[in-house]
Amino acid sequence: MKIKELRAKYNINQKELAKITGLSQKSISNYENSQTFPNVEVLIKLADYFHVTVDSLLEHEVPYLLDMSTLSEQKKELIKKIALVNDRLAERTEAYLNGLMEAEEESRKNIEDLRKRLSQADI
Repeated sequence: MKIKELRAKYNINQKELAKITGLSQKSISNYENSQTFPNVEVLIKLADYFHVTVDSLLEHEVPYLLDMSTLSEQKKELIKKIALVNDRLAERTEAYLNGLMEAEEESRKNIEDLRKRLSQADI
């Protein structure tokens, strides 16, 4: 279980998490050390608190799910907006994003080439 990692990320100790979730500190410790495992209700409570999926708490990553906890607020808002658009607008948005990403990659390559040429000119 990755409760310990999440506690570190949220900067809370076992005692604080126990109080927040209504569990005992011993239970939190047992979960973190894989001595016992939480029931479904506790998993949901922990997942809600840490804003993660139950699967991620169990370290069972599903590749097609997006872990929103790793995204900036700006990216979260963008995803919410995209979820609301119709398919035609989603296609146009995707095409626009692809164009932006290609332009960014081209710019990165150009800068890299320029740096190489400049470093070779110094020789």
